[in-house]
Amino acid sequence: MSRSLYRRGWMPGGFGSLSMRTPNDSDWFSITASGRDRGALTYPDVIPVWTSDGTAVGPDDRMSYEASIHAAIYRTTAAEAIIHAHTIYTMAIACDDNDNRIQQLDLGLEKYELSKALDLPSDASAYLPVFPNWADIPRIARDVEDHLAHDGNSSLPAFLIAYNGVTAWGRDLNEARRRLECIEAICHLSWANRASAATTSDGA
Repeated sequence: MSRSLYRRGWMPGGFGSLSMRTPNDSDWFSITASGRDRGALTYPDVIPVWTSDGTAVGPDDRMSYEASIHAAIYRTTAAEAIIHAHTIYTMAIACDDNDNRIQQLDLGLEKYELSKALDLPSDASAYLPVFPNWADIPRIARDVEDHLAHDGNSSLPAFLIAYNGVTAWGRDLNEARRRLECIEAICHLSWANRASAATTSDGA
């Protein structure tokens, strides 16, 4: 999975992460190590992490930067797998100055056929959360956990972090990838629509 995402240019320079909840044991999950080439990961590059606090089960200096964020998602949702990637259009959409506040992007998700992959409940919000990209990553994790704890049942199984790409989850890595792909595609369409509207306005 990581090789596929790397080849698509979504996990460049060792950035991005994948994780899976441990079957029959919600106390910990496995996540990709920090700084490793995502196109050449091997079994030793996967680290066990406690769900309770996002710390490594054993001593390990290769800890994923996003482990605390993954842990927050596992604590507050039924996710079995999570992918964080630096896809082009999610990053472009989420690079506006958000004044250090959580934003809710209205991309008109419900209009797109692609949104069916997100399995939205009929009463779900079609807004995509964008969290501030704090230098203190556990602070991002707290923002994510607070949001999901209050709105988890009506939220998309994905969110953006300003200047830092998209995180999506599902019942397995394949479902998480499909959801991530659809969010990226919808962000691409939204970006194209904005560009078209701006061009039309300039030419008016």
